[in-house]
Amino acid sequence: MPLTLNQDNLLKSIIDSMDEMVCVLDTSLKAVYFNQHFGEMIKLVHGFNPQFNETIYDKTAEVYSNEWLPRLNNALTGEYYEEVLSARNKQELTLHHKVTITPMLYNKLVEGIMIKVIDVTQEKNNEINLQAFRLLAANLPNTDVLFCDTDFTIAIAGGGEMKKQGIDANYLIGKNLIDISKQLELEILIPIYKSTRNGNTESLEYEYGNEFYLVETYPIFESDKVKNIIVITRNITELKRINVKLQQLNNTKDSILGNVAHDLRNPITAILGLSDLLMVSPLESNQYINLITRSCNNALSIIIDILDITELGNDNFKLETETTELNAFIQDVLIDENHNAINKNITVHLDTNRDDIFVHIHHDKFKRVISNLISNAVKFSHNGNKINITTQYINSRVLIKVQDQGIGIPQKMQGIIFDKFTKAGRKGTAGEKSFGLGMSIAKQIVKLHQGSIWLESDEEKGTTVFIELNSAI
Repeated sequence: MPLTLNQDNLLKSIIDSMDEMVCVLDTSLKAVYFNQHFGEMIKLVHGFNPQFNETIYDKTAEVYSNEWLPRLNNALTGEYYEEVLSARNKQELTLHHKVTITPMLYNKLVEGIMIKVIDVTQEKNNEINLQAFRLLAANLPNTDVLFCDTDFTIAIAGGGEMKKQGIDANYLIGKNLIDISKQLELEILIPIYKSTRNGNTESLEYEYGNEFYLVETYPIFESDKVKNIIVITRNITELKRINVKLQQLNNTKDSILGNVAHDLRNPITAILGLSDLLMVSPLESNQYINLITRSCNNALSIIIDILDITELGNDNFKLETETTELNAFIQDVLIDENHNAINKNITVHLDTNRDDIFVHIHHDKFKRVISNLISNAVKFSHNGNKINITTQYINSRVLIKVQDQGIGIPQKMQGIIFDKFTKAGRKGTAGEKSFGLGMSIAKQIVKLHQGSIWLESDEEKGTTVFIELNSAI
């Protein structure tokens, strides 16, 4: 009995009411009937208007005919076919359709074929997006991601923080987010989860197990209704520490600016005052000029310290060194620094366990270190004291010691002596000023030489500063 729908208004009404694209073919593959959705699809994809009682696929491009005719002929033998097919439309958008070809039987004989096409583009895209989301969630460092429905059932879970904590993400799938929060005693998060279910984006920072976390929640809408919730939790402990460090650096900057302004004010004020005296009493100019020179040198010393601190702290600063015999180098520095020691009747002596100790140093920078240590030793020593400088070669390492018999450093100040603008700075035994940058600069320079610097001190017994460097031989 040939298939006909001419008198079957009920079946035509059913096909017309279906949301799917439906076409019925007879055994000669002519279109007995199709609904409007199917006709529009053929027009859109293949560029022609299909007609009843005509074959369709012989009008399509050859590639489509060669692809579909075997499937249709197989259906005539009773074979069922189902597949999701993808293709680009004229707007270059990828569309996904689920196609089924079903044999229509009458008295166990195939009397026709029903083709049903369902647009599954959104579902396919959702599946692709979820796969990408699942992959992303599993590989985010210090971050966990949860994907839930509006009943808070977890569908996707993953992230680097879970891995770090030894939590199996698969264990969470299918669990309830609210219940998990209660088990972890994180009830503080429940209100923002419920708010997100109502369509709000939320965020909250909290502390858990001595770590700091930031949780962010996002609603996913479909047809103006919340369908899913994304929960992103990041471990921000390191970020918090960095912020604290930055705040400390900012406070240090403010302190430095305050100290610099204070220390520069005194010599500049002195220069201004002495300049006024020069105009009033020119006969005493030599005395005033000497005082002005001293004030200028003090101000210049502060500026040089600031420039050195800035240069040494620059990440791009590179230290160019050369192989140098250390004892001869220190003797040259002593010649430049000895005048201050002579003024206080202090003897400076260099002692070594060998005459040829070689190191890799930057001459100007390392001279700054040795000069600073000798200057400090003289500054904090009493008249008539002795200062011993010792160099030693020990197991491929070089040790330098600068030892004085001065006033020493109080125990509470020893831990901050190498800080910038340290509050450990004090006046010398003859009233010499200290700007609080010398030891900090020395430490930076020694560090750039891959060396180390430290000290030992007892009040009123003296201080010994140690520098250890790699030997050049």
